[in-house]
Amino acid sequence: MPLGRAAPRWVLVLGLVVPLVGSNVAGARPAQRPQRPPQAAPGWLVDRVRFEPLDPAVPLSAVGVGDYRGALEVGRAPTGVSVVNDVAFEDYVRGISEVPSAWPLEALKAQAVAARTYALHELSDQAATPARAAGAEICATDACQVYTGLAKERAEGGANWAAAVSQTAGQVLLYRNQPIVAKYSASNGGASAPGGQPYLRAVADPDDTYSPLHRWRVALPLPDVGAALAVPGPIVSLARTGDTITVTWQVPDGEPPGQTAIAAPDFSARLNTTLSPPAGVPRPVPSLRFAVGIDPATNTAVLDGAGWGHGIGLSQWGAFGKALRGMKAADILAAYYAGLRPVAVPADRLPARIKVAVDLGSPAADVIAATGGFRVLDQGGHPLATVATGAWHVVPEGTRLRVVPPADQQDAPTVQVLGMDTAAAPAPVAVRLRLSAPALVHVAVQDATGAPQGPGVDAPVPAPGDATVPVPTPGPAGQYLLVVTADAGGGRTATATLAFDVAPPETAATPPKAAPRPALAAASMPAPRPSAPSRPLAAGAGALLLAVLVALLLAVLAGARRAGRRI
Repeated sequence: MPLGRAAPRWVLVLGLVVPLVGSNVAGARPAQRPQRPPQAAPGWLVDRVRFEPLDPAVPLSAVGVGDYRGALEVGRAPTGVSVVNDVAFEDYVRGISEVPSAWPLEALKAQAVAARTYALHELSDQAATPARAAGAEICATDACQVYTGLAKERAEGGANWAAAVSQTAGQVLLYRNQPIVAKYSASNGGASAPGGQPYLRAVADPDDTYSPLHRWRVALPLPDVGAALAVPGPIVSLARTGDTITVTWQVPDGEPPGQTAIAAPDFSARLNTTLSPPAGVPRPVPSLRFAVGIDPATNTAVLDGAGWGHGIGLSQWGAFGKALRGMKAADILAAYYAGLRPVAVPADRLPARIKVAVDLGSPAADVIAATGGFRVLDQGGHPLATVATGAWHVVPEGTRLRVVPPADQQDAPTVQVLGMDTAAAPAPVAVRLRLSAPALVHVAVQDATGAPQGPGVDAPVPAPGDATVPVPTPGPAGQYLLVVTADAGGGRTATATLAFDVAPPETAATPPKAAPRPALAAASMPAPRPSAPSRPLAAGAGALLLAVLVALLLAVLAGARRAGRRI
């Protein structure tokens, strides 16, 4: 039988385990870019760094920011670093934290459709924003819509919100076959405000009375208001006409009072960014729907207002009230968006992923995975770490970023081949290794000429210590070289080799003291057909028997010739 058709037996050649740190043995992977920079400081200088979990189900954590599904990207920001979450689109919707998860399901479903639609519209908008400057497509605050990642799913009642997202998957609001600007706010004070689109109309909303800010009153000390507005004297009068606030202040030495006009949005923004909110309200001026005056007795500016937020489109508290009345999500949305109802959009019209700016200005970033490993890539997609664990530190350095791994992953790993395990044929063989650090292990087999035996096997090893990795099955009997490369990324590699033999196959019926093989290779002789169907001879035994018969025949003929000469 030809040697290649039998299951081989592995014979290890002991004492040939040779570690070759950083070598380029034929068949081993070369070191990958980027190379470690020559400076003394640890880590790498990059323009941007990306962290990807090896298992998509494993979340990543930006310490002090949050836990997120998908990948995290860290870039340079004017005030430090930015962190962007690259996440599957529906997972993004699951992480939106705009309303309590304990609310009625139909209100949650209406919110999910509005949020999904709003995000789709933002993806098509090319206006310059801080989030887009950071490489994201949408922000994670109420300037866009609040996104907290896994914190929303883990919060009490998170399963209710996840169910609302799942039950409305792919549903959006369309106008002329395009996603609408699905604006919404917490409360509209009893009537929504017009939003400059045919589907963003002013409509009465009696269900908004459930809002704790349906009506509100705020009293602010006049000296604090004057400082926030930067007026040169004590305020003596505040009045509102339309969208303009007229501020009058006292001028010394009997001069006429000073006066200035401030647009209501500017007036609100100055107070909200300068003053602390009084008890019972989220900010000093919760909405733009307010009247303003002065209470001389308390020397305060008094604002009487309604609602919370811009009041355009859906009112979240109004949706809550409508759901309590038994309205379905589609009807709730139609009440706020001029009759538009959710449409299930085909999957190929929805984005697979979205990039969310979850932090736009921290001094530094630390990224870890709760369980399992992750890979670390530079801006060109080159691996800084093929398998990483622990906390990776990213800090600004000049106009770039320095990426610093944990101390145990800063240097090249070491790899030691402990031995090989065999299993009953034809199961593959495994190699036992010992690694000093996490790495991507590549196992290749070469024949005696250095030719690779197949593409090899890749196996991520996420923890230092002993590991077992499968080995590609080599060819027929002969000498082979096992090449094990541990690639930690960023030019940190180590290689070890093990020479071994694959022995010829054992025969089915080998005598205890078999004669040596004839000089003629068995592979060049055809296997004889078995003469007895009940017990066919193994091909190796048949070849041996044929050789013995030939030897006997030659001996008989030689004896006959000698006998003839004697006669």
